[in-house]
Amino acid sequence: ITIGKNVTQINDLAFAKCYRLKNVNYNARNATVNRTTVQNSPFEGSGSGFGINVHIGKDVEVIPSYLFNQYNDSVGYQNVLNDLSWDPDCKCTRIEAGAFRNTNIPTFNIPETIKTIGTDAFANNHRIKELIIPDSVTTIGTRAFQNLSVVEKIKLPASVTSIGETAFSHANKLQTIELDENNYTFSVVDGCLIKNANATLLKATNNAIIPDFVKSIEQAAFAALEDIAEVSIPSGVIEVPTYFAVGCYNLDKVTLPAALEVINTQAF
Repeated sequence: ITIGKNVTQINDLAFAKCYRLKNVNYNARNATVNRTTVQNSPFEGSGSGFGINVHIGKDVEVIPSYLFNQYNDSVGYQNVLNDLSWDPDCKCTRIEAGAFRNTNIPTFNIPETIKTIGTDAFANNHRIKELIIPDSVTTIGTRAFQNLSVVEKIKLPASVTSIGETAFSHANKLQTIELDENNYTFSVVDGCLIKNANATLLKATNNAIIPDFVKSIEQAAFAALEDIAEVSIPSGVIEVPTYFAVGCYNLDKVTLPAALEVINTQAF
């Protein structure tokens, strides 16, 4: 299938259940996706027989919300997308919400023109082991890379200044977060990704030790880490967030500060 550059709207289920679909050349400059329910998207159920090779053309400015999204995460295990490639002269600056959610792409290949990655854009992937965000991205949306179950390393550039809540949560095997030394909005200390302005812990790795200067912790910061055995929450933290360390089945010891005031739902 070749989708031309003048296409402005693609309705949900437009190419649904095309099980033998192998190649999509996407060239729509600035199209939108019209969804009638949360279960539906243009390619819902397609490609599950062989997997789809997707190529993004040079005229594309935006990848619209839920373009290749699959509603059910179990579909993601079937490798709905085999490959995602981008034209070398790509002009695309935005990947919108849920665009590649549940598609289980083996590599994202995010081009260095992208500035914004939306909510749930690449969520629920079980093949990516290293996530590299290019030095053009400024904004990473909520849950953008949630549930990358086998990712071991995340590399963040100097350009990124905004990271949404639980953007990298439920990364079971995460060992390393690497941050460009010229990024002054965030820091990585002892395996913890921290927002500098308010000393907030955003994401922890499997070998994390929460620094004493941390004042608050975002939801699901430790969620599903499979190797974490001990967590000590610093004295300045007064609230344990929802899903803080849920699913950490090897967690043996938790130390809570004396000044703690709130322990939220399903914190552990």
